[in-house]
Amino acid sequence: MEPVVIQDADHIVRFSHEFYVNNLEFITARYQNELEVKRSKERENQAEDIEMEAEEVEESEPVDEQQPPEKQQQPQEPQEPSEGAIVFETVEFERLEKMPTY
Repeated sequence: MEPVVIQDADHIVRFSHEFYVNNLEFITARYQNELEVKRSKERENQAEDIEMEAEEVEESEPVDEQQPPEKQQQPQEPQEPSEGAIVFETVEFERLEKMPTY
């Protein structure tokens, strides 16, 4: 195949459009295939997660049935470190009207 020499902006627009139209069926089929592969991997990961959770439940210690539900230990989620309080500065709008020139 010979390389295509683009002559001007109009030529690149027409070339891009024709290339897209001619390859649309191929592009769509490839997208659908990749989407199905991704979905099947997600289903496999979900199935593995469910199996792991079931194993963890079987291995966990029995819960004391006599304790009220409030006092039963709940698994604690890791907490993100605090960034501190957010402080907003006051804005002097009069000063903003006169933009500085550098």
